[in-house]
Amino acid sequence: MLNQMRAEWLKISRRPMAWLLLVVFLATLLLKLGALFLVIGFHEGSFTGGDAKIQILREAELAQFRLQLGFPGIFGAILAHINGLGGLCAIILAAGTVGSEYDWGTMRLQLTRQPCRSKYLLAKIFVLFLTLFAGMLLALVFGASFGLLSSTLLNLPNRLQFSDLLLLPVTLFLAFLVLLPYVMATIAFSTLGRSLLAGVVGGMLFLTLDLSAGGTLAFLPKLDKTLNLIYQLLLQPNINTLVILNAQTYGLEPSRISQFNLEKLPSPLHAIFVITFYSLIFAGYAFYGFTKRDVLGPN
Repeated sequence: MLNQMRAEWLKISRRPMAWLLLVVFLATLLLKLGALFLVIGFHEGSFTGGDAKIQILREAELAQFRLQLGFPGIFGAILAHINGLGGLCAIILAAGTVGSEYDWGTMRLQLTRQPCRSKYLLAKIFVLFLTLFAGMLLALVFGASFGLLSSTLLNLPNRLQFSDLLLLPVTLFLAFLVLLPYVMATIAFSTLGRSLLAGVVGGMLFLTLDLSAGGTLAFLPKLDKTLNLIYQLLLQPNINTLVILNAQTYGLEPSRISQFNLEKLPSPLHAIFVITFYSLIFAGYAFYGFTKRDVLGPN
């Protein structure tokens, strides 16, 4: 198992696609924070000594943007990016980790060396999780460094406490949990379609349908308690719960700058249970399909 994990880590670390996704992920994070830096700077006249100001934001929006560039709010902004564009990158990386073996025709060769298919897939998934956590930690380092620089230049208030640092492992885990069902769905679709393309298309389609269902059916909780219960069993409302919880942990209020409807969202414990359930369903199919079905593809 350990030898297989080392081999998987070597493969994923040498794939240009993995590095490209990391560069895109980190670059867009810095661009996002850079845009906040410019908007706040022009709004308050920081670049002109206060002589000229471009004020296009409401005070509530400006306050939230200022918090996102200071500490500890910068952690909430980084976690939101992880659960935004990071989710798309995670889907592509998961499809590449599993599906590319079918496309390259190396799956059969690998299974002759590791006949236990469940251990082979488990090693792939575990290394994929480690890679995702590594990317999340790098995002924290880059984002926090940018936040420290920008908050100093703009004289933004920093209220970082030791308790905020202690909460980072918890909030990182919750951010990872938000990604988990989409990653596992992608792996399941990769094994179903036996290709990278099947994994990417299946994962993206599942993400799109989940977002659409969560937004389109948001009126159900207002109609009836039973319909509210059904709505809370969907994945997206539970995802929203953890995303908002992470933001609020670091003093942010997403409802001030977005259309987040915070009414009748599931509790955090309920959200963790439902998200884990969906993830286990997809994981179960992935393992069943991978261990029971024939491995096709090029020789």
